[in-house]
Amino acid sequence: MKEAKTRCKKCNQLIMPNTPRYRTEDGSCYHDSVIKRCRPDSLDNIKDAVEDTETVAAKADPDAEDVDSIVEKVGSDAEDVDSDAEPGGEIDVKDVDLDASAVDTDVQNADPDVQNADPNVENVDAGDVTDTKLDDQAVDTEIEVDPVNVEGKIKMIPIRLRRDEFRFILVRGGDKRPIEEKWTTTANYTYDDPLLQKHLRAGGNYGVVGGFGNLVPVDVDIPAIREKVEKELPATFTVQTCSGNYHKYFIIPDLTAPIRLYDKNNKPVADVQGAGKQVVGPSCVAKNKQGTMGTYRVVENLAIATITEEQLKKVLEPWLVKTRAKEKYPKKDWTPLDTLSITDVVSLTKLTNRGIQYQGAHPVHGSTGGQNFSVNVQKNVWHCFRHSSGGGPLEWLAVDKGLIDCAEALPGCLQGDKFWEILEIAEKNVPGFKRADIVGKTDKNTGKKPVTQWLEEQRATRREENYQLACELMNEYQFLTTKDSEELWVYLDGLWRPEGTPVIKASVESAFQDEATVNRAKEVIGHIKRSTLTDRKIFNSRDNLINVGNGAIDFSHNPPEFIEHRPDHYFTYKLPVSYDPQARCPNIEQFLSDILDEIDVEFWIEWIGYHLCPEYPFHKFVIGFGTGRNGKSVLKSLMEAFLGKENVANISIQALNEDKFMVAQLHGKLGNLCGDLPKKLVRYTGVLKQLTGGDRLVAQHKRQHPFFFENTAKLTFFANELPPIEEDTLALWERLEVIPFLREFLEDDPEREVHILKSLTTPKELSGLLNLALEGLGRMLERGGISHTTATAEKREYYIRASSTEQAFFEQCVGIHGDEEILKGKFYDYYCAYCRKFGYSPSAPGSLTKKLNWWVPKEGGKVEKIRGYAPGSRTERPWIWKGIFMRCDEDDEEGRPRCKDKCFEEEKVKQTSIEISE
Repeated sequence: MKEAKTRCKKCNQLIMPNTPRYRTEDGSCYHDSVIKRCRPDSLDNIKDAVEDTETVAAKADPDAEDVDSIVEKVGSDAEDVDSDAEPGGEIDVKDVDLDASAVDTDVQNADPDVQNADPNVENVDAGDVTDTKLDDQAVDTEIEVDPVNVEGKIKMIPIRLRRDEFRFILVRGGDKRPIEEKWTTTANYTYDDPLLQKHLRAGGNYGVVGGFGNLVPVDVDIPAIREKVEKELPATFTVQTCSGNYHKYFIIPDLTAPIRLYDKNNKPVADVQGAGKQVVGPSCVAKNKQGTMGTYRVVENLAIATITEEQLKKVLEPWLVKTRAKEKYPKKDWTPLDTLSITDVVSLTKLTNRGIQYQGAHPVHGSTGGQNFSVNVQKNVWHCFRHSSGGGPLEWLAVDKGLIDCAEALPGCLQGDKFWEILEIAEKNVPGFKRADIVGKTDKNTGKKPVTQWLEEQRATRREENYQLACELMNEYQFLTTKDSEELWVYLDGLWRPEGTPVIKASVESAFQDEATVNRAKEVIGHIKRSTLTDRKIFNSRDNLINVGNGAIDFSHNPPEFIEHRPDHYFTYKLPVSYDPQARCPNIEQFLSDILDEIDVEFWIEWIGYHLCPEYPFHKFVIGFGTGRNGKSVLKSLMEAFLGKENVANISIQALNEDKFMVAQLHGKLGNLCGDLPKKLVRYTGVLKQLTGGDRLVAQHKRQHPFFFENTAKLTFFANELPPIEEDTLALWERLEVIPFLREFLEDDPEREVHILKSLTTPKELSGLLNLALEGLGRMLERGGISHTTATAEKREYYIRASSTEQAFFEQCVGIHGDEEILKGKFYDYYCAYCRKFGYSPSAPGSLTKKLNWWVPKEGGKVEKIRGYAPGSRTERPWIWKGIFMRCDEDDEEGRPRCKDKCFEEEKVKQTSIEISE
């Protein structure tokens, strides 16, 4: 197809495509290669501006629709002929292919709705363009205004960037980071992709990806760099960033890798964003360095200039790091196989060209995501991301032919017999390869030296290599670094994990092999950390979303809405359960009914659902209490299987309050499930109240920086015996919920199944439990709290009696007065009667004495043990407690104590047969 040719009527200049915009010598007009028309300073009308347009299309369809239909698209009535137009003047576009690259889609005054259209251009007569037939597909291109700097409106991609070979990505509104992972390979779009257009209409930003169509945005943040670029390189399309810096767009076909520019102190100052990099596009709004929102604006709306890498490097030479002298390596008794190319053994037909390398599915073991294998033709190597393995042509041939496994393709894998065997395989399978060509260049007896090198002998400095690897890793993975602790997170399998450092170290080892060092790894990690700093509070901040195995659930809708996994959800957890709105869990429902009363079943369903809430609006923690074989451990294991073992901690109340490192274990967790709460006294509860109160806590992992976070992990404890709590405050008792497990299952009980947990944790049952939990959470949020909670005073009394019968006995039955006395033996008899009344086993006399000496001073009194005189006592000088008395009547005629509060059973209290010792 011949290119369109347009002559300017005013200056008779022939305007050809792909020529830069320039002003004519007389200064009266200028030409634009994309718009392909003359723009006089005082534009009269379209008819006067353009006289001749000649386009020839080999595939023109004579039956295509008339241009009248296009005029209708423009929106004009197309009835009145402009009085200034020459009579009979026609635009001869017969057999025209209205290709998007040849036809101006930016005729600024064609749309009557354009506010800035020249007032002299009013109507274009459809008769001026009649009798013209166009290709059906050709007329699909709309005539529209170039949306340059449409500030405050829907973001649109300028026409300069509307080329089929360019690619764009989705960026969150007001942000600079990509929304989707794998945006360098699959998650990128053409300018007219409906998904991209919908995203822009919704207020999202977009990014321009370097490398596609050889497009290269160049940062020119330093005035000296900008001045030199503008002086020595062709004028080109230029965008001012939200921070006031500039991006200059070039076409550089031979650019092989991104380039970083440094000042004289070796500090990075700018980048040449090649393949695998992206910049925020024009008309987008993002936060600048000052913390305010700024707009990316087109400042030079010129055609994108084409230059070479050599031209660019020549201009930027003062800011390039000088290549160091070639490092000396130990002399080897072998040489790389210069004559064997990686393309001789690996087919590139099914791999995608990413500019620097080719990438796709592994040809041998395949790939679930289709992007786990790469080939770098320039370095003559390949790499497997699944196994962090790789090498050169011979290593690949060994994997392909089954001599070694892919995971074994590491430095030195081809030694001894394997080395000679792979040479024989290569001679049989690679045309032109002769084993004799390299015999004598290796150890002829053992072949102990590796036969390939990961890096070229001639290469850039280590800094450039490390920076390039960091860029490649950030393209392959998505990383985040928390500002407070500098912990490196990586997005894997639908959630963010604090495993970025080991992922990078493994990649450094695989990439540099025998040249991988601790310093190399630190430098690559440092590059990535500095590029991905973010606030920790971004994690799990979506208060209406729950992350599950097959996606995410938006529970703000009724019924809940299911959506796909996305990195910008910022989840640090994922339930090992798939969402199925039709699933039910009959086994779990039956199990809960077997171990709990009906009212407690509803409570536990809501409590399990509360773990899915990413906040802590209801300040509660739960203790499940009961002796053995009553279902507590099975319920705990069921909750663990539902929430995921990696999403829960297992810390006791005592450890949370006493060990400063334990609190950090709750960050990012859904719950804390302690299965065997110790009987040890709980002395402090300040941390417990902070964890359940939505307070901001400081936490610290061992040998790491402290950080702040708000706990969202719901606290659940199970105990055979309740631990006594020293603190007695309203804030504590209001938070606590004690759920008794009163049913005991014997070994021969038919209701007790040997493998009950296995029957409760099938995928179908857990999916059904998810639906129950969502319903319970919905009830809680609608009601504003959990159901069937116990009154605070009643909870306190029950807990104290269950955790410390001594304290409960003191509070209900014992009074304090300095002149009162009571026999120590009789005092213990009262205590034993109290325990029998409520079904508890009494503590030993020594324990009662110890608790009494703690309780009386706490209540402001004084108690002492003295020898006294008691008529009728078996000993003339029995031990007596002085300072306390029983708040009961005297014994009745049968010697039974009668309590005013009716604490004791109506049975005779056993008298101690011997005097109670100290």
